[in-house]
Amino acid sequence: MKTSNTTIELNLECGYDINFRRFLNSYHPDLLVCPELIEQIEVMKGREILLELMELACQCQNIRNIELGRAGIWALPKNWVLDHIEEVAESMLQQNDEWEYLRLFEVYWHIDESLVKSLAMRCLDCCNSEIQELGKDCLAKLNNQNRDKIIEYWEL
Repeated sequence: MKTSNTTIELNLECGYDINFRRFLNSYHPDLLVCPELIEQIEVMKGREILLELMELACQCQNIRNIELGRAGIWALPKNWVLDHIEEVAESMLQQNDEWEYLRLFEVYWHIDESLVKSLAMRCLDCCNSEIQELGKDCLAKLNNQNRDKIIEYWEL
């Protein structure tokens, strides 16, 4: 699957990769190689795909699933993702899980800074103090002109 930065090669001896391919093929047999086909899929089904990719990318699990989920999201047409991602992410955010917020921020930094800002502002209203701090940190990074364009939290 081609992303904006890299091409992800599936290892068909790896169960995670096999499941990823099987999942995408269940919606359209060419979705893996032509992610722009998501725009032709019924909107609700497209959102199902996006939710599954986001769960792979953001939930605590094997790193390979996280990589596949991210690659899947980043390969989709940016405008389509921007139209749907915040609504799809809503169910994940209801858990107030710091891990999922961190992973979602990592995904958002690769897509659009307005997504990062929106999520950071939401963090400030969260009852979880660690998530509030994460929102403050992201807002500070957004305001820092010398920062890297991409933020990764894996080392925190």
